[in-house]
Amino acid sequence: MCIYGIARLLCLIRGGYALNLPPQKTPMSYEETKERKKSRVYFRTTMDIGMGIFYAIIGSLILCYKSFANVAIPPIFAYILGGMMAIGGLFRLYRGIKALMPEKQVND
Repeated sequence: MCIYGIARLLCLIRGGYALNLPPQKTPMSYEETKERKKSRVYFRTTMDIGMGIFYAIIGSLILCYKSFANVAIPPIFAYILGGMMAIGGLFRLYRGIKALMPEKQVND
């Protein structure tokens, strides 16, 4: 929106209106919507697999070494943190792989 002064004058000269309205968006076709949804699914799947592997590796390292970045962690916290990270990483890895599998068709 134009306020006062030179900005308002430029708005009036450029478009004849004092309001700057955004251009109207054209509706997407069905194919464009489908492609956009597919690209989002592939991005999420890639992130799930990558972060799942990362969390599983970091969790297993914490379980094995019981230290993280040269900071000694008490053993009980190391087991809890490492276990939660490893389980969370494996779950994300499972979710990413499951999204790649084709869905079964149910015939009724």
